[in-house]
Amino acid sequence: MPKKLRKNDICLNCHATIGSANYCPECGQMNSHKQIPITHFLQDIVGDYLTFDSRFFKSFVPLLSKPGYLTNEYNTGKRNRYIFPLRLYIFATILFFFVITVQKRVNGKTVEELEQEATPITVDSIKHTIKNLGYDLESNSLNDIAIELKSNFQINAKLHDEEERQTLDSLAHIIGRIDPAINMGDRGKIAKQTDQYFRLSSKKANRDNDLDSLRHFLDRYNFLTEQSKNSYVYQLDSLYRVRIRNINSSGSFNFVTNKDSLDEGLFKDFVDYIDLKGKYINTRGQEGMDLILTEFINQVPKVMFLILPIFALILKLLYIRKNILYINHLIFTLHLHTVIFIYLLIAILIQHWIATVGVILLIWFYMFFAFRNVYKQSIMMTALKLNSLLLIYIFPLFVGMLLMIILALLTV
Repeated sequence: MPKKLRKNDICLNCHATIGSANYCPECGQMNSHKQIPITHFLQDIVGDYLTFDSRFFKSFVPLLSKPGYLTNEYNTGKRNRYIFPLRLYIFATILFFFVITVQKRVNGKTVEELEQEATPITVDSIKHTIKNLGYDLESNSLNDIAIELKSNFQINAKLHDEEERQTLDSLAHIIGRIDPAINMGDRGKIAKQTDQYFRLSSKKANRDNDLDSLRHFLDRYNFLTEQSKNSYVYQLDSLYRVRIRNINSSGSFNFVTNKDSLDEGLFKDFVDYIDLKGKYINTRGQEGMDLILTEFINQVPKVMFLILPIFALILKLLYIRKNILYINHLIFTLHLHTVIFIYLLIAILIQHWIATVGVILLIWFYMFFAFRNVYKQSIMMTALKLNSLLLIYIFPLFVGMLLMIILALLTV
């Protein structure tokens, strides 16, 4: 038995007189002063974005099983019974990228897990490596070599850490001498950043390019005076051979990599920045590839929103004699790409080349029958125009791929 509403004489929304009516005759709000339950609140949110009602199944079932049917229905004015095409597309893309994310977390491993699984350097692991290289050594000799290599590895690692600590201490000491007002935290920060971006070794002739880069690098620190910057460059020039690193450890690009880039404008700096990010990702191996792939996937929805109108424009040009409105081509485009994302999930979930080939063929035949049912041309003409569209569409897809890669490199 439904609960009885606690009614008001006056509508709480528009203050119209209601009396005993269940709904306000002016604004339609329910006549109740009960607080909204959390379930109603969540249903309202989900309903606004995904509209999980009877229209959901009325839309998706024919969309997947009857190519072109939903587009014809929508373009003939039967709209209220179906979900808006853009909402269908958004739902499909959300589902697509959700599955990719979940699958990546299930199949992939974190960097910490990979580090834990990494084989530690031991005497036995060194002996195993030497044997794999094909060296036939006696057991005692092999054991002695392995112990010696293990000892050298530990010593070299300690020496490297000690050298790095001494370099940072020296840089911080130089900064403190230049300007005692700079606190210890800022001294350490500048020293660490300098060591990351520049190679400092035994004194040899410094190149002007590297010193210019060092000066440009120091411009990021607003609290340094010009005199302090010049003194720091002079001291490093006197004590060290300064060489800019080809790859910086943070991936950021706030200084020039060669002397001419300041004169060649922002475009050259931007190209250098992208190139530097690419090299940085490459040095991080599988972790870097995972980072760039994640960011690449994150950029797909944004770029696709730019590409979809181009797809509709190509349709408009291919069927220009039919005098079909551009908006109708766009609706058909949204429906097509919704189905494409749904079908691509099959290939992603199965992850087998047979499934991938099957999905590609399935998408082609779906598009063929959709074109035939919407534009109603002969089999030969439909196949010709579909293949022509796919060939033309390669160019905006290629540009979109480049844009996604650039955006991924910028945000990684």
